[in-house]
Amino acid sequence: MVGFVWLEMLPMTAMLAFFIGWYACLYPLLQIPFLGIYEIGYIINDSVVSADERPERRRYHLTRERLLWFSAIRVMLLIAACMIIAIVFSGNIALCYLLSVCLLLLLLLIHTWFGTVRSPVRFVTFTWLAWVKYLPGLLVLLPFDLAMKLLMPVFTVYGAGRVCSYLYVKLAKQETAFPVSRVWFFATAPVAVGLYGSKVYGAEILALLLVLLLYYAVSMLRGGVETRKGDSG
Repeated sequence: MVGFVWLEMLPMTAMLAFFIGWYACLYPLLQIPFLGIYEIGYIINDSVVSADERPERRRYHLTRERLLWFSAIRVMLLIAACMIIAIVFSGNIALCYLLSVCLLLLLLLIHTWFGTVRSPVRFVTFTWLAWVKYLPGLLVLLPFDLAMKLLMPVFTVYGAGRVCSYLYVKLAKQETAFPVSRVWFFATAPVAVGLYGSKVYGAEILALLLVLLLYYAVSMLRGGVETRKGDSG
């Protein structure tokens, strides 16, 4: 769960702080209702897992009753978020937020379907998801053009690494201990620094790199500690 918070919330929040100050703290609150709905898509994906997937890779093991409660709570949370956005910001922004959530959920369902038929298109849809799943919260806080501008460096140094990891697992048809996302980050970090040097981006790029660097440094340290414990056991 800690990794989820770091990689899905903090990098973008750190970048937003350079544009809207402390209001950037609203971003995780805006993303949580969306990510709750996003989880429902993953449950559907697990329920129709393709034949080449191993059962132990499933994220959820829910009964029908628990699934109904799981989904209902998340839908109510999304409705409450839309109402609050309409009151605090505007009805148009709330509608834009809701539409972006619905479109992303639809894209996730399409991705799931292509996964069940083992179509190469699933790699395209996964890439699209890795690119735009940070968008709902951004659309509330920023104009569309600026929101899209912030998506690019996050995808470059993190999202694209997730895509490479997904490709590796699906094509190799087995889990791997090889840290694909981490290697991708260190390989593409100079590109992000180049964006900063080109004056296209400001210090928000450095904040993004710092947050991800701290995360991967901690994950490497934890991995080293667990390895030593295993050796001593």
